[in-house]
Amino acid sequence: MKHSLPLFGKRGRSAVFTAISALVLVAAFLLGIGANALVVANNSYIDETPEGLYTLTDAFLEEVGDIKDEITITFCADPDVLLNNYTTRYVYIMAREIEKAMPNVTVKTHNITRNPTAVQEFRTTSSTV
Repeated sequence: MKHSLPLFGKRGRSAVFTAISALVLVAAFLLGIGANALVVANNSYIDETPEGLYTLTDAFLEEVGDIKDEITITFCADPDVLLNNYTTRYVYIMAREIEKAMPNVTVKTHNITRNPTAVQEFRTTSSTV
């Protein structure tokens, strides 16, 4: 006795399985994007380097612990651009770690390609120096 879905022929079942597979792939892709967004938003990186490259030392925290002024660290690029370059990745992650450890430190990122006026206050020319 042959078992089959009563409403679908062989082609119909194939189309249904293809659609389900595509939906599973899209859902997995969206889940990955969402998880990455949470990691970036919460600065939830895990330092897996043997040297503790992305970990603030107690000596550093003791040295800067007396600073009470409000500090803003501004990057002129989006976080994904900063994280894709080895050098800027290190600086950006360390800035976020400092922000997490010190309540008076804020890290901001600006996409100056889309919004060049976001950092206008920092602009200098030879006549302003």
